[in-house]
Amino acid sequence: RLRKGKTRMSNTYNLNINAGADYKLGVTYSNTDLTGYAIRSQFRKKTDSAGFDLELTDGNGGFVFTDAANGGFQMVISNAQTSALSGSYVYDIEIVSAGGEVTRVLCGHVEVSAEVTR
Repeated sequence: RLRKGKTRMSNTYNLNINAGADYKLGVTYSNTDLTGYAIRSQFRKKTDSAGFDLELTDGNGGFVFTDAANGGFQMVISNAQTSALSGSYVYDIEIVSAGGEVTRVLCGHVEVSAEVTR
């Protein structure tokens, strides 16, 4: 059900992010109209970590709907946000319907490469 560009994806998708650089990931959740949905994600050092290191939502600019009627959205992480990250994380992306139904769209590991030029 997931597509990145024209390539079919599984529910696991690992991210490689450069610290200090803007990062964007386009996702299409096929055959799903996301009109009225919310999107959320958190980055944590481990799945059982009490706190998160980064929280992204469509409300805070971390996600933008690119084609909600056809399941299209984009994860957006600013260079200031990536500068605050280092090392390895786990993440997931969830969509939440207007009725409160939560569906995990993607999950995986995140590797952040340290910034050299500052």
